[in-house]
Amino acid sequence: MRAVAIDQLLTNNDGLVGSWGVNNVYLYRSGQTGLWRFLPWDLDVSMIWTDLPLTARLDENVLVRRAFAIPWLQAHYYTVLAATSDSVSTDTGEPEVPTGITWLQAQVDEAYSLIHDAVVEDTLKPYSNEEFEAGVEFLRLFAVERPRYVRCEAARALGDPAAETVCAGR
Repeated sequence: MRAVAIDQLLTNNDGLVGSWGVNNVYLYRSGQTGLWRFLPWDLDVSMIWTDLPLTARLDENVLVRRAFAIPWLQAHYYTVLAATSDSVSTDTGEPEVPTGITWLQAQVDEAYSLIHDAVVEDTLKPYSNEEFEAGVEFLRLFAVERPRYVRCEAARALGDPAAETVCAGR
């Protein structure tokens, strides 16, 4: 449920519960522990909606649908969503990052600074520099709005008495 929750936080449209069925994940079993893990890859169709419902497409995957019908797994799903959204939306605490910038915002800005010059100089890219900049601005918005939306909806789903307070900041 943790992998599904993180996919949903990132609005991964091409993963465990994506629009095209299960896609872009490997299933790995550790020879040492015997535990199974999902290893996601190719998350290029992620971070595209700020308000994708937390239960979007969960009913389309048989394994996820059955797991979601088990109350403690459903609660675990929402708990992971709440904790993860809190984690990505807190200040980084790093001295070189301005106060008020969340971890996810810092990741967007770091990636932007790494690729910006190469993107601008690339004359063969399939989009304009303006479209690139607009895409980055959306990712900055996503980094703020998606965790807020997820935290609010997870609090409501968990029956958190503070849910409306959590949701008021949205």
